[in-house]
Amino acid sequence: MDRIKETQKLVAELYDEYVTSLKITPKQIDFKDVKSIEKVFESIYIGNSKATLNHTPYPQKLSSKLREAFADLLLLMDGVDLNHAKEKAENAAASKAG
Repeated sequence: MDRIKETQKLVAELYDEYVTSLKITPKQIDFKDVKSIEKVFESIYIGNSKATLNHTPYPQKLSSKLREAFADLLLLMDGVDLNHAKEKAENAAASKAG
């Protein structure tokens, strides 16, 4: 599935940018292991929550994009492609209107 590879690449790029912006040691992501992906995803979520509570600087937009990419990847690995479902729904709506 090409979307999985594309999303993995996006996650890796955004994660590198995230790690660089926060100057933290990156956790290894094993893209073949859902638990590994979930663990890094959870650490990002927790870091964001802590920064919000402590009012410390945090790359909010980058974190949001990264969490979205992680969620997309996990859904794709479960066989759910929201982009495909959205396109399908839009096409169905367009054919009903036309």
